[in-house]
Amino acid sequence: MATHDLAAFLATAKAVARDAGARIRAAFAERAHAVDYKETNAADLVTQTDRAVEELCFRSLAAAFPAHAFIGEETASAALAADASARCAFDGRPTWIIDPIDGTMNFVHGFPYTAVSIGLCIDRRPVLGVVYNPILDQLYYATDGHGAFLETAAAAAGGGGPAVRLPLSPAPLPPSLATALLATEYGSGKDTDALTAKIEAIRRIITQPVAGRGIRSVGSAALSMCLVAEGAVDAYYEAGIHAWDVCAGTVVVREAGGLVLNWVPPADANATTTAAAGDEQNEPFDVMARNVLCVRGTKGGPRDAAPPLLLRQLRSLIEPIAYPHD
Repeated sequence: MATHDLAAFLATAKAVARDAGARIRAAFAERAHAVDYKETNAADLVTQTDRAVEELCFRSLAAAFPAHAFIGEETASAALAADASARCAFDGRPTWIIDPIDGTMNFVHGFPYTAVSIGLCIDRRPVLGVVYNPILDQLYYATDGHGAFLETAAAAAGGGGPAVRLPLSPAPLPPSLATALLATEYGSGKDTDALTAKIEAIRRIITQPVAGRGIRSVGSAALSMCLVAEGAVDAYYEAGIHAWDVCAGTVVVREAGGLVLNWVPPADANATTTAAAGDEQNEPFDVMARNVLCVRGTKGGPRDAAPPLLLRQLRSLIEPIAYPHD
């Protein structure tokens, strides 16, 4: 990878996230949203705020980095609606991948788990992530090789000390699913086969002999991943998500010492590294593959620790669901 100034990229992305967050917070307070539906699906929402925030992010980042490429949820969704075979242009250029409001349904209903998610890939690999929940004023950020952090309102104002390094939890990772708290979503899609597979996976996870302790759904992939990075949730998995849902969160989790993988090792089409079978630490993650599985790190623990048993248990219980790549 050519040399890039990730610190400068991060400073700009954080500023853009806070500008976008101010727009989201103001609209959230009004609770008067003009709602449209994607593909006539009443659970897959888009608002004028989604579109305005994506435009704001694109305009601000393009002004700072005119040679970079951009992928955004709303522009990609519009292209897909016009051509069902459309795929995102994704090559080795620095590419910003943005979800203007991750958790649009939460945003519409006033549930305070909604965020702007700004990720950057270089050579098709996520290297920078900023996830900002403007309702709770929590900003998560990370760059490749420099750790992951949570910045609160007090820290941003200079009154609460520096941002806190992630993970927050000193608790050891549970040895198996039997004592783990998980997060997942069944998603907005209404395909019967996919929904049946997702519900069946939940059934397998929470019943004997595995007996997962509990499952939570917060309605935002990006924030679910940040909860993993914090250590509030032990693992998160989902299928049917998109690159803009997970790009930023991937960097935050990894830089907090966690693992981010696909449900099965990806084909090499978009892989930038290779790994031996069973070598999850070096397994490439295909951000375009429409599925994610991540497990948290441990505060003060080694970044190259052996993959936890619960990761392999979880992977054995979730059967792949076919989705077209982004």
